[in-house]
Amino acid sequence: CKETWGTLCADATSACTPQSCFRLASVSKQFTAAAILRLVEQDRLRLDDPLSKFFPESPTFWRTINIHHLLTHTSGLADYENLIPHEQRLQLTDGNVLNLLLDVNQPNFPPGSKFAYSNSGYALLGLIVEIASQRPFPVFAREAVFGPVGMPSAQLYLRGLSRPSERVYGYRRDGDAWEFADQSATSAVLGDGGVYASLDDLQAWLLALDRGEALAPESLKLMFHPHVVSDRSDDAGGYDAYGYGWFVGRRRGQTVYLHAGSTCGFSLMVQRFPERRGAVALLLNQYRNDATDAFVEQVVETLLP
Repeated sequence: CKETWGTLCADATSACTPQSCFRLASVSKQFTAAAILRLVEQDRLRLDDPLSKFFPESPTFWRTINIHHLLTHTSGLADYENLIPHEQRLQLTDGNVLNLLLDVNQPNFPPGSKFAYSNSGYALLGLIVEIASQRPFPVFAREAVFGPVGMPSAQLYLRGLSRPSERVYGYRRDGDAWEFADQSATSAVLGDGGVYASLDDLQAWLLALDRGEALAPESLKLMFHPHVVSDRSDDAGGYDAYGYGWFVGRRRGQTVYLHAGSTCGFSLMVQRFPERRGAVALLLNQYRNDATDAFVEQVVETLLP
């Protein structure tokens, strides 16, 4: 079932509908992973390709980092958000992220040795999609990921270059009032969180995953395989391990694939329960709403009594 509440922005009368597009934040990572896996299916790249193949000007240690490491947050690369100047106001692009990372001469840990969640890897993956496909990332994603599964509104959004047809705007609470908070310095980075999509789009995607139609069987196996133990496994149900763009774990005795998203003006959660052939998706245009997890838990309790 699908339910929507509210309006597209605080001063609008247009109602939010299942066709209204939200910024997916880190939920976008599964679509970046899907684009990479599609390129693997097309023999345009390999998961063990080193970063130096795509970025020949990179530091020497990038030769020891491969695409699999980026997908699983095991690259050892610094998180670019920690490298952004405090006074940064202009929006960064994936290319700007690359330039920040090129100035770092050593990894935080040996590549492949452990998990450390980092947005840097997925920003680089977006650039790798462009290099390998010889297409702009938004175009390749539309043609190879969104289009085949019936996600007509989904897109990698860049202000001034593209515009979702029915867009929801983001807010955050400031005391007792709501403050407009729709864009930040990182909002134009595409690979780690730039997808806008509607509830209808996500339903089509989740159904395609459930039916095994979103990608080739081997790609789906790789996407949902628990490649590496997560650093969140001790204190968060379902976050035991990481696949490609999804956390993998167990909840209430059931396998669960999940990912949350949180960014300027938006909070999101998507969970899949393959053994029950069920899924839950919650999209909010509110930054870090404390009710998000509680609401999802209530739905999960109904799905998994």
